[in-house]
Amino acid sequence: TIEACGSVLINATGGISYLWSPSTDLSCTSCPNPVASPIITTTYIVSGTVNGCSNKDTIMVFVEGSSPLIIPNVFSPNFDGMNDGFNILGGCITSINKKIYNRWGQLLFESNQIAEEWDGRTRAGENVPEGTYFYIFTINLKEDGNETTKIFKGAVTLLR
Repeated sequence: TIEACGSVLINATGGISYLWSPSTDLSCTSCPNPVASPIITTTYIVSGTVNGCSNKDTIMVFVEGSSPLIIPNVFSPNFDGMNDGFNILGGCITSINKKIYNRWGQLLFESNQIAEEWDGRTRAGENVPEGTYFYIFTINLKEDGNETTKIFKGAVTLLR
């Protein structure tokens, strides 16, 4: 059992050559110990061969805790350890481009790091005033077994 967006090492022994299926979300299909990163519960079948004889086995990887995407609409970067940064949360995001603008269209923050939050400062490190700011998040995520690109645009209120 793994958490959504997680991975696990699965093992086969006793063979000289191996073939895993389905190949989806496996690090390799012909090795004895691939890393499985399914986004839904998946049963993998492995065929192992030695001296011309083959055998099959199965392993099920259960996936728990899939979470929806959440984009907060308010944050307070006052460094009290609560709600100090603005970021998209949840989902199985594989890559991201985040941009934050002020009301005049000036780019204040940009990041390609999934976990990096906007802390309410400009690119020069200056605190921005309370107010409404605008975001564009372009994300790639695994959803229903497929890689999908989505664009989210909206506003966030910064309170100090």
